[in-house]
Amino acid sequence: MSGACPVCRVALACRTVFRVAGTRGGTTPVSRPEPVFPRDRPGRALAHVSPRSDDGLSHTPRDLREPGRDGRPGIPPVPGRPSTSMTDSPRSPSAVPVLRLIACLLCGVLFSLSTWQVCARGQLVRWDEELSDGMRAAAPSRTAAESLSDVGNMTVALPVLAAAMALALWLTRGRGWRPVLCYVSAMVVMALVVTGVKSWTDRTGPLGGGGFYPSGHAATTTVALGGALLVVAAWLPRALLVVAWTGVVVLSLGNGLGLVWRGYHWPLDVVASWCLSVLLLSSAAAFARRTSRSARRAPPPASESPA
Repeated sequence: MSGACPVCRVALACRTVFRVAGTRGGTTPVSRPEPVFPRDRPGRALAHVSPRSDDGLSHTPRDLREPGRDGRPGIPPVPGRPSTSMTDSPRSPSAVPVLRLIACLLCGVLFSLSTWQVCARGQLVRWDEELSDGMRAAAPSRTAAESLSDVGNMTVALPVLAAAMALALWLTRGRGWRPVLCYVSAMVVMALVVTGVKSWTDRTGPLGGGGFYPSGHAATTTVALGGALLVVAAWLPRALLVVAWTGVVVLSLGNGLGLVWRGYHWPLDVVASWCLSVLLLSSAAAFARRTSRSARRAPPPASESPA
């Protein structure tokens, strides 16, 4: 080594240094660690990702963000309403209008058929009278039947509808007046149609008198209670909404049975009122959704700039 040239001595020294630095404990070479990228975690944005040159994700942290997950609000910077609302139906969006249309068509056909039979005194009317006699013979106690028939009184049904409308206006701070107006209109149209059809058909009641078709009490019960529930349905969880609709159906059925048991109406009078109520509530609900959607899409009024 002493006789080597200066260049060889420098090269030999560098080789010794690199050999020592490349071993640990004189046995295992030290390998350079691979770069570690953040792991993909569900629901989290990636701030550091591989470049776009290898067809990977972009550098922006918005790639893996979603507007909403499992009913929770959107992850910033995409805030917004939950992706699933408590009033959303499990059916597809196109299935609900089709089912509603089919129900309206069936109710319209049945209402027209029963009205024609009442005017013509057809076979359906004779069957209706026989059914009424059998139901009155099997009626429960007078108190229970009278209580059920009283559900359709204006003093009972209208306060329920008014309370629901007041609650909806309070929850929306007065901005939800359009749906309220739709269901008020349904009640007004119901009263006009029932009064007109009663005068036209002038059907004799089970206990005498005239103007018993269709039943005003049955229509009032169904439209008032159903409208009250539809007004506040947007603020009810799905489970409570199912229970509430079950209660509306049970009360409507009980009211109709009470009217027949007490001899206030024929069964066909009650069925026709239910069909009319379905038509009115479906129309009111459709108009309420349309007006609410139009109100949300309308631009806010432009504020006047100070002079």
